[in-house]
Amino acid sequence: MGMEESKLYMELLKNVEKNKYKLIQELIERAEKESKINPAFVPFYPADCFVKVSNLMLKEAKDKE
Repeated sequence: MGMEESKLYMELLKNVEKNKYKLIQELIERAEKESKINPAFVPFYPADCFVKVSNLMLKEAKDKE
């Protein structure tokens, strides 16, 4: 791998990490909002929370299309 390819690869890794952080923050904010609106929405496990919120966001995205 050349020097230029190495730089491109490092930039890609930085962007992936930044996007993961943004996604997690968005999921947490959405979960907090949903739990205030619907008390039955609050899941017991954090993993359940991410699954429920992810599915909700995917459903909304499909509905927009």
